[in-house]
This record gives sequence, C-alpha cells and structure tokens, in this order.
Amino acid sequence: MNLLDLKIEPLPKALKKRAEAELGETPEVKERSLKELKDLIKGIPNIDPLIEDAFLLRFLRVRKYDVQRTLKTLLKYYNFNKEYSKTYANFLPSELKPILDLNVLCVLPKKHPSGAIIFWNKCANLDLDVGKVDDFGALGILFGEIYLLQESVQVCGAHVIIDFKDCTFQQLYNILSITFLTRFFKYLQECWPYRLKGFHIINEPLYVHYIYRIIKVFLSKKLKERFVMHGTDMKSLYKYIPRDVLPPEFEGTDDPVNNEEFRNFILSYENYIQKLNQFGFKTNSTEAQTD
Repeated sequence: MNLLDLKIEPLPKALKKRAEAELGETPEVKERSLKELKDLIKGIPNIDPLIEDAFLLRFLRVRKYDVQRTLKTLLKYYNFNKEYSKTYANFLPSELKPILDLNVLCVLPKKHPSGAIIFWNKCANLDLDVGKVDDFGALGILFGEIYLLQESVQVCGAHVIIDFKDCTFQQLYNILSITFLTRFFKYLQECWPYRLKGFHIINEPLYVHYIYRIIKVFLSKKLKERFVMHGTDMKSLYKYIPRDVLPPEFEGTDDPVNNEEFRNFILSYENYIQKLNQFGFKTNSTEAQTD
C-alpha cells in the first residue's frame, strides 16, 4: 500500500484481529466503508482531498467505521488546517527545525506494551526567543502526521506525557494560555485521527490544576477519564506506562532519547509533508459545515 509514494507497512495478523475486535474492521467493512466515504466526499464542494485508502483509513479507524462521523472528522481536520494554516498546520519539517532543535517534543523509542506510541512534551525546553507556543503545537501536529504512516499506530493509538519540570513562570504563562489550550484540545478531540489512550501531566505546579478546572468544560467525557495529573510521583505514572519503556528522566530503565537521531527521522519526511499539505479546502472557499 502506498501513500504519496511511501511504503506503508500492513497490519500484522495479531493487530488485524485486534482491529476487528475493537474497531469492527474486516475486509468487507473496510471496502464498503471506503467506497461510501469516497462517495460522500465527492459531494463536498471546494475541496481537493487526499482520497487514497491509506489516508482515509486513519479517520475510519478512529471513528470505528461510522462513516458519517468519519466524514465530520475529516472535514474538521481540513477546516482546521485551512483556518490555522501557518499557525498550527501546513508547516514543513524544515520550517519547524528551530523548534525541533530545542528537543521540546519527541516520541519515545519504545512503545507501550499495548502498541501505543508515547509522545513526550518537555515544556521547559521551549525557548520563547526561538519560537511561540503555537510553534510547539504545530510541531505536535507534524509529528502526528508522520507517525500515522504506521498502521499499527492507527489501531493502537498514543499516550501523551506533558512534563512541566523546571518550567519558568513565563513558559507556564504561554503554554497555559486559554486561547492556545482551547485550540489544542479542539484539534485533539475533533480533528486528530488518533485513538488517545492516556493524557498524562507530570511535575505540574498547582497553577496547572486551576487551569484544568477552566478547560475541562471543553473536554469530552472520554478525555476527562484519560486525563491524569501525577505530580512528581513517578510510581503513579508507572501504573499507566511501564518503567521499562521510559527514559532516565522518568526514573525509567530505558536508554536516553537520541535527540539527533530523532530530529533526522522527522526531517526525512520533508517531501511527504510537502505533498500532504497540498490537499484540503481550496483557497478562498467557504468551509464545509461539520455540525
């Protein structure tokens, strides 16, 4: 299976069984749903979408093959990309390299035992003289696009760790901006084609708890259930993510993250992201209704 000339690894047999059990995915359901979704997309004006099966499957999987909900998510994804182009979306890896070089965000080398990938956000590394907090969000969206090329990630999902260790007041003030957070969680819940398995806050100051009381009204019931604040108690984190997949910064037993190797990996997807960014709502078009 190819996505814009990239080789996509098919699901192994064990994950095919899991996709059937958890998502209702079978060859027949997949074929029927893809055809139905493509037919619906054809009726949407002023949009030039990517309609390769490998791309549409990530949206079908996150909505468990409910085609109408899948269409809404896909349109919200493209609406967001248009509304926030060059704020959060449609960046190339090279354009975000100054932020990437800060090591503010990475994906851990080892996966969760469930197969989920683990995003690690190191908030204290955000240098506000180099970039804005919006660039931090854009980098997360970029990483998400790249890792969705793994079909196993589409089925197994992701954990997110937000680490506030050593954050300054200025960094907290920017990262915990209500405007930024409402946009961030809007994307996470409505547009991001990931099965979010856990959202973990660690080393957080008391101020984070006050902000959570404000933003939780915007969170879905499912996300609230998966939102956990651990403080400095790493044993609390280990209840959700085993110590042996975590680096030493978490008192884990895995090796430290090789930041240079990770940066080179992200930068290697320049051509793919450039092609992906060409799709979406046409310039000056009216966005589709998604409600």
